[in-house]
Amino acid sequence: MKKIVNITSLCLFIVIVFIVGCIQSDETEERYEDTRDKMDTFVSIILYSSDEVKANDAIEAAYNRIDEIVSLANRFNESSEISRLNSNGILNNPSSELVDMIEISIKYNTITNGAFDITILPLLDLWSPSSSSSPYYLFNMSQSFINNLNSGTITDDVKLIFSSYNYTLNETPTVSYNNDAMQWTVKSGWIDFIVKNEDNVLNVYTDFFWNVNYYKQEKYINTTMKYIGSEKITVSDDVILLENGTSLTLDGIAKGFAVDEALEILKEMDINSALINAGGDIATYGTKPEGADWITGLRNPDDANESIMEFCLSGQAIATSGNYERYFNQSAKVGHIMDPASGRSVTMCSSSTIIANNCTVADILATAVFVLGPVDGVNLVDSLHNVETIVLGYNDPQNIFYSSNLTDFKIQV
Repeated sequence: MKKIVNITSLCLFIVIVFIVGCIQSDETEERYEDTRDKMDTFVSIILYSSDEVKANDAIEAAYNRIDEIVSLANRFNESSEISRLNSNGILNNPSSELVDMIEISIKYNTITNGAFDITILPLLDLWSPSSSSSPYYLFNMSQSFINNLNSGTITDDVKLIFSSYNYTLNETPTVSYNNDAMQWTVKSGWIDFIVKNEDNVLNVYTDFFWNVNYYKQEKYINTTMKYIGSEKITVSDDVILLENGTSLTLDGIAKGFAVDEALEILKEMDINSALINAGGDIATYGTKPEGADWITGLRNPDDANESIMEFCLSGQAIATSGNYERYFNQSAKVGHIMDPASGRSVTMCSSSTIIANNCTVADILATAVFVLGPVDGVNLVDSLHNVETIVLGYNDPQNIFYSSNLTDFKIQV
């Protein structure tokens, strides 16, 4: 069932945590909080304990567990398990955590009818710029590189340099030199690299995929789509195999998984009341002293002090996905969440928020619902147990769609 609420001046959701309870807290247990820079965001751990040493030890152990998950799931770290798997197409003796994340991802790929797909990385690489935010790149090239350019030869070392800009010269390139402009043009596929000799320094200029015409985009999207699909993954406790050209990103599950793992550490250390917030991926355990629930809120972006909706949680998790904070290109509205079916950035909603029994599922479904859009996303959630959602529409950002039983948690609209 779909319900719509009109909220004036609302254009996006940001998940925040209010440090208040539904009832007054017991003063016999102290509140401890520690915030650190982790997983490309800020992570906060809040817990209640009557033992300061125990509380601090638990917080440290929880952060260590987060670091362990990040060390194997970070695709930007060349030594991580996921990077080695992507580079080699095979990983022997994988960690149980990596196996778990991949198996859970494959399961939810089926549940979401393909809306959540960890094989989406080749599409992300197609659309994303390099780590630089500018189409202007600078590096020093060897004399052999220059000689190869002059001769029109593209060797492996030349390909390696261009691949550092998230582009692989996988087609036979052509190289031409303009003596008047003192520049080379390297053409391969959809992209043209212009290499200029400026003050004896070789600079490289190029364009971005979103500036390429639609029909050429479609050609290369269709070529890339052959690498997409969970069926291209073979996973067991002993080995993980990827089909040639397929690569994985755990961006849609790793943060939620790390939060859940950290929360398990707190439980094992006899912490009975805790909340972990990793940039809006939030998991709670137990209640605050004297039975007070944890309250999470959806903040009005026009007023940082105003909550437009609040939820009481005790043992649940909440996560939000949206393209409003991270764009490959803001003006072109090319966001970082891609639709595995179309190969393009999702534009059907501005954000999706999920409440679930754990943060892993909340993280996954927040992405899936965002991809599916308000109507199909809410319908999916209504078909699942112990999951609720609230979705902000894209074309009409004043409309909020939410699942049938969201009111079980909602305490204010």
